[in-house]
Amino acid sequence: MYILFKTLRLNNCVREMTQYYYILADAAATFFNSNPRLVLDIASPIIEDTAATVSKALAARALSVLTKQELVP
Repeated sequence: MYILFKTLRLNNCVREMTQYYYILADAAATFFNSNPRLVLDIASPIIEDTAATVSKALAARALSVLTKQELVP
């Protein structure tokens, strides 16, 4: 009985969260469609900084595996 009740509560929670996500997605689409240039102007620096940080981290990790003799023959 407890497992069945817990499953029903979980299913209701997932259903409510799914509806919440639809509301958030609709709000985000409305905001973006109202002024896409403003949204892209705001988001571009964030995206560029994130891409640079991730790229540097990946390069550092890849280069940390190599030895000096492998890099400079």
